[in-house]
Parts: sequence; C-alpha cells; structure tokens
Amino acid sequence: MKHLTRKSTLSARLNHYRSPKSHDPTLTLEKLEPRLLLSIFGPQQVISTDAHGAISVYTADLDADGDLDVLSASQDTKIAWYENDGSGNFGPLQIITTDTSYATTVYAADLDADGDLDVLSASQFDNKIAWYQNDGFANFGPQQVISTEAVWAQSVYVTDLDADSDPDVLSASYSDDKIAWYENDGDGNFGPQQVISTDADKARSVYAADLDADGDPDVLSASENDDKIAWYENDGAGNFGPQQVISTDADGANSVYATDLDADGDPDVLSASIYDDKIAWYENDGAGNFGPQQVISTDADQARSVYAADLDADGDPDVLSASSYDDKIAWYENDGAGNFGPQQVISTDADQTWSVYAADLDADGDPDVLSASWDDDKIAWYENLAPLVTAGLEGYKNVIYTDTDGATVKVKVAKGSANLFFRESESSQRIGQPVFPGRCHRNQRSWQHRHHHQRPHRFA
Repeated sequence: MKHLTRKSTLSARLNHYRSPKSHDPTLTLEKLEPRLLLSIFGPQQVISTDAHGAISVYTADLDADGDLDVLSASQDTKIAWYENDGSGNFGPLQIITTDTSYATTVYAADLDADGDLDVLSASQFDNKIAWYQNDGFANFGPQQVISTEAVWAQSVYVTDLDADSDPDVLSASYSDDKIAWYENDGDGNFGPQQVISTDADKARSVYAADLDADGDPDVLSASENDDKIAWYENDGAGNFGPQQVISTDADGANSVYATDLDADGDPDVLSASIYDDKIAWYENDGAGNFGPQQVISTDADQARSVYAADLDADGDPDVLSASSYDDKIAWYENDGAGNFGPQQVISTDADQTWSVYAADLDADGDPDVLSASWDDDKIAWYENLAPLVTAGLEGYKNVIYTDTDGATVKVKVAKGSANLFFRESESSQRIGQPVFPGRCHRNQRSWQHRHHHQRPHRFA
C-alpha cells in the first residue's frame, strides 16, 4: 500500500478544470493503518517588536468581536494588547498601562462580573499585583493595585478559590518565597494578601487545578532555588494545607502547568527548569499523589516556560516549551498515554524566548503558538498547519471539497496510513490509481494525478 509516513504532510490543491460531470470533486482517504501524520507550523509571524524586553504573552477576546487578541508584558513597564482581525492579522501595540516596574506576567479574566475580560499584571521591582478594568470594547481604566506585598512578583493566575463564584487571584513572588492569594468580592474589590506558603524558595510560577478530585482548585508552584514543584491542598473555602513536594528534581524550576497527559481523567503536572534544560511531567494518581519525574526532554536550553495543547488534532494534549539560551519554541508529541516523542522545533527566531502559549488565532479550528522573547522585543505567532481529517478513521473517509478553483485542502491522517484518490463526486467510483505515486517523504509536497479523461489534478 502507498501511504503517508511519519512526519509527512499533505496539502491537496485542486486546480480548476472542466469536469465532464456536474458534480463537486471529492478526495477519498482509504484503508487506514496505525500511523501518525504530525502537524507542522509556519514561519514566525511578528506581531510587534515594540514590547522591549518581552517576557509574557497571553490571549483573550478583549474587544468582544469573537476572536482572540494578544496581550504582552514587557520589562519596559508596558502592559499592552494587539487587536486581531480574526484571521491572525494584528494591529499595532496598544498600551494598557506603563505604571509597572519590570512587568513579568500578564493574564485576563472577568474580575468585576460585567461580562468582559479584564487584564491582570505582576511586576517585579514595584512588588505589584494589579488589574485594569475593561469597558467591553478594550478601553482600559487606570491601574488598580491589588497588592504591593508580593516582593519581586513573578506570576499571577486566576480561579475561584473560596467557592463564592467569583475569580480570585493568585501570585508567586521571588524575593519573599511567597505563594499567596487575594479574595475578590465579585466586583473587583480585593482583600489583603493571604499567604499560602513561604516555603517556595525563589518562587517563579503559580497555577491551580483540582489535583485531589475533591471539587475545588488546589494550588501549584515552581520555585527556582530549591528546585521544587509543589502543591497546596485547598479545603474548598480558600484554606490551604502545608506544602506538598511533588519533586525536587527540576533544577531551577521556572514554570508549572497542569493537564491530563495520560488520559486517566486527572490533571498531571508539567514543569520547565532552567539549569537542567528539562521539560518534565509528574503522573497524578487522582488523589494528589504524584509519581517520579518523567523527563520529556533535556534539549530546551534554559527552559523558561511550559504549556500544553492538542497541536496535532489527535485528541490528547501535546507539550510546548520556550527556552531562552537556544531561542527555541518547540513541541513534543504525546501518544495519549503520556509517552512523548522527540523535540520538534517550531522556531529559533525568538531571541531569548521566555514565554509560550497556544490559542486559535486565525479561526481555523486548531491552536496556533505564541511567543514572547526578551532580547529581540518580539511578540510573535506561528500558524499551526494541522490538516483537516482527524483521528480514528476506519475503512473509507471522504474529504468533500467543493471549490475546485485552486484553493487548498489539508488532509491529516491522525492515526493511520492511507491511499488518497480523486473522484468526480461523493457517489462516483474512484478514478485511477492512488494520488501518491509512492511513499510520501517529509519534504515531498506535490503530486499529479490524471483521471481517465487525462485532465490533470495537481496536488501541491
């Protein structure tokens, strides 16, 4: 059987022709076997180079137009946003505030229950956790300070910690080793800092997820000086237990994230650590008991950031990393059981990259990748070219394509190999031999097939 091979991709381009039948053409994907076609990413697309010392990137629909805009935090005091037109074309930097000193993180959530997404920031030299009210049209009010008691504030996250149905705020701060939270009254008024722990030596990152399956979000931290990935149990009312160490094998722990990596229904934990260049994960048994560190890669030189998203449309979360010393944005394919493939580099054009994120920026149904890089002041994105046909196909699969005038059809074999045929219509017999004249190699992008009327159909 002629088939797509691992790391192959196909974009089928059906050039216009005069058909002897008045039907729409159909691509047919046939007879699948257990293989995988990986998605690929386009080149770096620069959103801005005006965020000097860019360190954090995030997405949210800030102007209520149905697409995801981009937010950045940069060390030039700026919290800023960039308007998306829905197709991944971005407007210029729009400043939300310059009232920060060495901004480290940006985030978005509806803090005042008015139905739009407000913006949060953490900034290092002024020890600030702050927020900026959105009027619903991306016009932002002045900085509203939540706290100045997060000494060298590094990270901020939002979730409902006390079960009162409004989003509370979490922070990690470096110089006082603090993981802390701030209670929201529902209108964007915040109470004083409530310390969860001071046992996170040089705390860099904070996150929340229900780690013990009791229905409330627990808190996670990554701390650099003690190499710790740790968690803190929430009783549901915002009262937290002592630090529970997941691992001390993350040398210079810098980033933490949680998602279900092995499809067992509970959130596992991911880490990035700068001194051992590691991207790693820790299996959760569902009750908050974690297995030993499982290394995904040590090829992320000074790993700064870790994130997860289903990048290849096979139904499981893959892992993304940003590493500053080798300027890499990279990803690691998950087989669905928490086994990861080798590092696949998306780009090395982000000079001292500090942050990675994923979201659908061009409304094509797959998550694209974003980066913030410190040395070249770049906020950038990388289009996910993940094809259309998804996992678990059996027997025959039709890819019905109705515009023959030169547009592109992306075909994905997510867990299979296949023959690809061209037919005059969905109900007609397939025409001739498979489109593929032989094995499709990674860099092979075009095929030509002639049906019995000897009119070519070009695949490129």
